[in-house]
Amino acid sequence: MGYMLVALLALGASGCNETLGIDDGGLLYVCNSNDDCGFGNYQCVLSNELNLRVCRPADYVEPEVSTPDVNEPDATPDVGPELVEDTGPDIPLGAPCGPYNFICPVGYTCDSTSGRCTDTDGMVFVAAGSFAMGCDPGVDSDCTNAEAPVHTVNVPAFMVDRLETTVGEYTTCVTDGACQAPNLNPDSAGGTCNFGVTGRNDHPINCLLHQQAQSYCQWRDARLCTEAEWEMAARGSCDTLNGDCGQNMRKYPWGDAAPTCDLANYVDCGADTKVVGQHSEGASVYGVEDMSGNVREWVQDAWHTSYEGAPTDGSAWTGGTYSTKRGGAFLHPAADMRASTRSFDFTFEPTVGGIRCCADFSQ
Repeated sequence: MGYMLVALLALGASGCNETLGIDDGGLLYVCNSNDDCGFGNYQCVLSNELNLRVCRPADYVEPEVSTPDVNEPDATPDVGPELVEDTGPDIPLGAPCGPYNFICPVGYTCDSTSGRCTDTDGMVFVAAGSFAMGCDPGVDSDCTNAEAPVHTVNVPAFMVDRLETTVGEYTTCVTDGACQAPNLNPDSAGGTCNFGVTGRNDHPINCLLHQQAQSYCQWRDARLCTEAEWEMAARGSCDTLNGDCGQNMRKYPWGDAAPTCDLANYVDCGADTKVVGQHSEGASVYGVEDMSGNVREWVQDAWHTSYEGAPTDGSAWTGGTYSTKRGGAFLHPAADMRASTRSFDFTFEPTVGGIRCCADFSQ
């Protein structure tokens, strides 16, 4: 990747969360001891070229700093490779994060346990990658025709909400005048519509029209996820798998183990919505939670009865009477918790559908 200079921090600070910059040795972190360098085979060393202690790979060799000839006043010291502005498309690299060694962009916080790279708005970074979208009946006996054929999709880097949109968050949009209150049809969502119900501020918003979900994301300067983005955020890219990608795609966001109420909120777990973010054990490899269960989530794509002719570049597939939802809901059986499960509804009817926003990645 190209070299990028990022903002300097106070030099007296300690800890590997203090980003100094990027040079040919990788992303630099100010440190005081080896304990500050908690990732990989890194150590805290004195950098002669920077005149402070930074985290470096154990095998890193620092370029020598030459001394200018006093008899040549125009001579300048050789301080190694010049730091230049990165004008290319490469994403700035940081230290490996979590069990899958994801690389978080500069400005994102790494959760070393989950491997989640999160920005200040609670969105998770998903690196560009490819994955096998759909369901292979040779691997999963619950596949439906709507999930076929399996096809490889190349998805550009994007951001996705870590959690489903809550009633409280949607209410703020309504108060701001940018969103409409949901249609509280008592038959919608099995008679469980959360908007305006006392004690439900931290439950997922539901009973929404597709357009209402779109309006909320636009209010946030975001958008609904494409169906391909949603599924890759749920199942992971080929880079997160061992062996053949098509044969080894995760059945559920958490892997291949059957659903339990610790992993997802489905019909066996009380037949009602639950506070968002209560199923961290069922998070995807990116640390995105509740992608199976609680409420289904509207995506950009129109409904098509199969993947014949579907885009392979991660874009939304438009043109249809119905709108697509992804992820099983609290009313649904265990089979609907599969990450490849698809469903649809009339665009103009409020249903169990909720919201999870995505956004294009920009650094």
